[in-house]
Amino acid sequence: MRAVILIVGSITLLSFLFADPLLRGFTRQNLRGVRPRIGTAVVVTLVPAGSSLLGTPQPPLVVVRFHGHLYQAGKVIAFDRLQLNRPARIVYRVGHNGSIYVDEVAPLNQPTSTSSGETP
Repeated sequence: MRAVILIVGSITLLSFLFADPLLRGFTRQNLRGVRPRIGTAVVVTLVPAGSSLLGTPQPPLVVVRFHGHLYQAGKVIAFDRLQLNRPARIVYRVGHNGSIYVDEVAPLNQPTSTSSGETP
């Protein structure tokens, strides 16, 4: 029984160590050569910047509804001007496999700052 627990625990630990870089590589490949687009989405979650339990700073978190799905924004511009259930401007990319990645969210009248050459 102990051997089974050790094997399952080892496999779980190794999957955590190798899954993140592997998934980042897939995302990078999926977005290679894709141009950013600008659209409008509805803000559904606003979490202000703060610090974690360990004291490390955490950026603000914004989740938007776009084409019927929820997406977390990679970058937040003018957090204090965003409002729940109100539209916001987003910069997003559609990967080669059809996945949508929201790079940035900002109030509708705020200029965007993401350049076309940025990658996640």
